[in-house]
Amino acid sequence: MGRKISVEDIYRLKSVSSVEMFDSEAVFAVKGINREKNRYISNIYMLSNGEIRRFTSGESMDTKPKWHPRGEGIFFVSNRDETSQVYYIKRDGGESDKITELPEGNVLDYTVSPDGDLMAIVFLEKPEFMKKEARKFRKEKNLSNPPMEITTLFYKLDGMGYILDRRPKIVIWNVKTGEKKIVDLEGKFWINSLVFSNDGKKIYFIASSPEELRNMSYIKVYDLERDEIHDITPIEGPKSNLIYVSENELAFVGHDDPTDGWGTRNMHLWIFDIGSGKARNLTSDLDNSIGYSLLSDTSEFGEGGGLRYVKEKFYFILTEKGNANIYEVDLDGNFKRVFDFRGGINSFDTDGKIFIFSASTITVPPEIWIYDGGIRKLSDFNSWVRDVEVYDAEEFWIDNDDVKIHTWVMKPKDLDEEKKYPAILYIHGGPHAAYGNVFFHEFQLTVANGYILVFSNPRGSKGYGERFAKDIKGDWGNKDYSDIMKVADFIENLPYVDPKKIGLTGGSYGGYMTNWILGKTDRFKAAITDRSVVNLLSMMGTSDFPFSPDMYWEGDFWDRIEKLWERSPIRLAKNIKTPLLIIHSEGDYRCPISEAEQLFKALKTLGKEVVFIRYPGETSHGLSRSGPPDLRIDRLRRYLDWWGKYLSS
Repeated sequence: MGRKISVEDIYRLKSVSSVEMFDSEAVFAVKGINREKNRYISNIYMLSNGEIRRFTSGESMDTKPKWHPRGEGIFFVSNRDETSQVYYIKRDGGESDKITELPEGNVLDYTVSPDGDLMAIVFLEKPEFMKKEARKFRKEKNLSNPPMEITTLFYKLDGMGYILDRRPKIVIWNVKTGEKKIVDLEGKFWINSLVFSNDGKKIYFIASSPEELRNMSYIKVYDLERDEIHDITPIEGPKSNLIYVSENELAFVGHDDPTDGWGTRNMHLWIFDIGSGKARNLTSDLDNSIGYSLLSDTSEFGEGGGLRYVKEKFYFILTEKGNANIYEVDLDGNFKRVFDFRGGINSFDTDGKIFIFSASTITVPPEIWIYDGGIRKLSDFNSWVRDVEVYDAEEFWIDNDDVKIHTWVMKPKDLDEEKKYPAILYIHGGPHAAYGNVFFHEFQLTVANGYILVFSNPRGSKGYGERFAKDIKGDWGNKDYSDIMKVADFIENLPYVDPKKIGLTGGSYGGYMTNWILGKTDRFKAAITDRSVVNLLSMMGTSDFPFSPDMYWEGDFWDRIEKLWERSPIRLAKNIKTPLLIIHSEGDYRCPISEAEQLFKALKTLGKEVVFIRYPGETSHGLSRSGPPDLRIDRLRRYLDWWGKYLSS
């Protein structure tokens, strides 16, 4: 039996992503932490002839690897010279060459032309006052930071900061000559996907405008020879994962409802005939949403997915019942799961026969795997887990109303069934995301410290059909509350759980539900609310993404406030009796710090037992997943101290 997993093991944790194949070889990115420098690093690795070798090295963030179309080398994005640039390295290794000379900013995406001569880069430039030279000048002259003139609804983005009126540009870069051209998008659009035509003369891309106040994106085509952009959008609604199928066909993932802005609708696979302007839904009979929706602390929320087309079949990741598996669908809409995997596949590539993918399970952190008729793990980046105790989870289905709530229980291996143990119930964020069979360092750590840990997917979660996800649309704290209380009943009746020592916690929407539940019941011994939603009125007015009246939520936050106020946990603050730890980050633009401030001041004024941990501005909404490593460590220790104080005594 190994040692107990520790808080510091987060420094050993590696994450694997961005798999891309060329013939039987593959490249991918591996992210870890430099403990001494307290920062993340990422390197590119190659899988060749069954062996894995590091392809880039150093202390930078090397990400987004892509093969040269002829397999001659690898393109990748790196911040090695303190700016985000595209580099190239030959497939046999050696020194990498910097391809681009972009100003300070972020390469959000890029694609390479079929001949390898051109790149189309989605680039977001920093506002001038935030650039290095401007900051240096102010420091030398003892000048203050300038005021920001804000003219757009969408002017900040969690994890990125203030973008003001900046929008991504498409930069066409000639790899051989270094010449560049900026495609004029009139400063309106956010771009999430782009691809060259087979002849390299056109670039197709998806553009959306958060200012539009509906979940709408457009398919556009840029003609390089004519320097013209045309809109060829076939359906309304959101779109992503655009791929080129043939001279007259594209494919994308999306749905046709622009009024669904929070992800309650299933995302389907569409094939688009450019000539007729019509798109056909190939997965209309598949009642689950395409994409990776599982939550973990080994990757940021929303990372993962992908769409591939090989020999008249499409391949994609589908989240279902706590797993994320690869599916295939043919041009007639016949679909099937390629193989069964109890875990979460977050990126993959395939030639139609061999599948190379990055994935984790409850007991195995992210690694590289292969399916070639059987499933095998190929990499061992997280070999340290063999030296520690890791805990699997037992799965249960709990009846409530006309649905079943998927629930997991994790418990110590040396559990004595005759004794009673404290338990902790976790509520996931999203809300339209899901927990599942993936590695969660925080969960493993909590169980290692003697707690029964329970997590579940109440209504609103992805992976159980569209109706299940839509059941809480604009009505948080109703059916989801009922489901979570059924899970709480289940925990209390576990023979090895002390019903008087059950804790409650959640982050983001999970924090919302924690706040809401504490205002409804005092059945929990202690609670932690993390990066939570407290007041839907202030949340809608301060969050990074603009709020659209009468779409997901009824009304608005300045006039018709009844529904938003009715469903705001701050309204129930006077009822809270449970000792509460509030954790929030000043750099959180998704659920701004004002949410925590309101709850803390209300509870403190009411004489309640509450502590507020306020993390600094260099953190964001994703502190537990991608925040500064030392602050992630601090957060975990505070969790354990709080549970120890109230549940272990």
